[in-house]
Amino acid sequence: MKKVIIIVILVLVCFGIYFMIFKGNNGKEAFQDITYNTKVGKTFFIKVSSNPSTGFSWELNKPLDTILLLQGSDYIPRKTNPKVVGAGGEEIWTFQAIKPGKTVISLKYWRTWEKDQPPARIYNFPVEIK
Repeated sequence: MKKVIIIVILVLVCFGIYFMIFKGNNGKEAFQDITYNTKVGKTFFIKVSSNPSTGFSWELNKPLDTILLLQGSDYIPRKTNPKVVGAGGEEIWTFQAIKPGKTVISLKYWRTWEKDQPPARIYNFPVEIK
């Protein structure tokens, strides 16, 4: 009976891991596919999951349009047990709206030294400034 319970638990754990890695949000952050609407002079934020301990980092995938100004980005580690090594967190990108118009902010998640490899993720964030 104990063997059956252990096997059932292992199968459930494997399914849980599978769905977290391969099925969760179809690889998209929850805020993708929405347009960021803002006004000239306003600041807004984009938050993306990140784990620099893997060697990956977020960068602009293409230069920003002149209607936006990148004010910076900060990594915030997830609050975990201090004994846990390699836990991820979030990167928060801060932008300021400079002029009215529409554009797309494109971010890529990649290892900078692997220039011959495609990014692990590319996220596009439409922005409309009024």
